[in-house]
Amino acid sequence: MSFAHEHIRTFRKTELGLILFVAILVSVVVYLLNFLIDPTFLFLGSLIVLVFGLNFLVHIIKKTGVVMLFFILISLFTLFINDIGIVGWKKIIVFLIAGLIFELSFLFLKIHVHNIPFDIVVGTSFSLLSIPLTTAFFLSPSLASSFPQSLLNVLSLAFVVGLITSVVASLLWHHFEHSRLILKIESRLLNLNKKL
Repeated sequence: MSFAHEHIRTFRKTELGLILFVAILVSVVVYLLNFLIDPTFLFLGSLIVLVFGLNFLVHIIKKTGVVMLFFILISLFTLFINDIGIVGWKKIIVFLIAGLIFELSFLFLKIHVHNIPFDIVVGTSFSLLSIPLTTAFFLSPSLASSFPQSLLNVLSLAFVVGLITSVVASLLWHHFEHSRLILKIESRLLNLNKKL
């Protein structure tokens, strides 16, 4: 439980600023994808950039609540972009549920497994799986509850995208975590936090 307590801490202003910056960056990419690619692939593109942003923040900040806050910001910044099949306040709920699923699974695995890359990959996969599932229940509860083949295909796709993209993102983090840029960001966060 001490390990879990280590991850349940309040955010510093610098960390909130970094989460906001990454959320804005990811949202800008989603906006660009909305204009550049076919709507059929917009869903996949949005999930992929979402996972990269999520992985970066969890690796560098290492606190519970990072993904929840990140997802809330993303849903607000892309409120009227139909990238996941739903817009408006319902989109915020979808992302809230996805963020909560990640946080709960990540915290559970942190206590029992103690393997950050594995914890992130599993949490991300189930979090992304929940996005089309919750969206489907908002669009048509009766149809979604019957789990038609088309919905199962989308759920499988979201899970696989979360799995593969998270693995790739974790491998990239492992490769670049000691790079000058990452060390500079971590050092800046640490120094500013000490001053605060």
